[in-house]
Amino acid sequence: MSEASPFLPTPRAKKASVRAARLAGAQWGVISARQLRACGVGWSAAGRWRAAGKLHVIHRGIYALGHPSIPVEGQLVAALIHAGPDAALSHVTAAWWWGLIQEQPGRIEVSSPSRARSLPEVLVHHPMQLEQTRQRRFPITTVARTLVDFAATEPLNRVRTALAQADYKRLLDVQEVEAALRRGRPGSANLRKAIERHQPK
Repeated sequence: MSEASPFLPTPRAKKASVRAARLAGAQWGVISARQLRACGVGWSAAGRWRAAGKLHVIHRGIYALGHPSIPVEGQLVAALIHAGPDAALSHVTAAWWWGLIQEQPGRIEVSSPSRARSLPEVLVHHPMQLEQTRQRRFPITTVARTLVDFAATEPLNRVRTALAQADYKRLLDVQEVEAALRRGRPGSANLRKAIERHQPK
């Protein structure tokens, strides 16, 4: 009776590979080192996968599985994984994902309660409170919070455009937005001006 070749993957390794592929497939090709371990892919196996070109580094401990090119959704997933549990798309990225602006931002912005640091490709914010929901499968700041955060860094004309788009898409709840306007919160004054011009008395 011949022995199995040592170069062939074991049944256990095959199962781990299948689990990892399924998970990455649900995340637009992205998987983290922690998720790989949870699937049964150990450090040594992950190293072999990287050497063989099966894993491609996106951020530290976060990979594209099978192919180095991932869609924008995969980039968002990678940014959220980097930012840690309970992170959400925010600021300009959230405004774009909600459809309030047309231009895809060059740098992904997320907000997180963790201590994750920003990267050249990912700007991580650490707000005291994080009002979030889900939009097209992604955790994201609420429209009201998105508008406040967007107004903190964008000129008034772009804030007014985003506000008008939120209204057009029936996403705008003026009372909710006004409740999000707090004294001293960045963006509140700019957004308040935009609301006054959007709904003149």
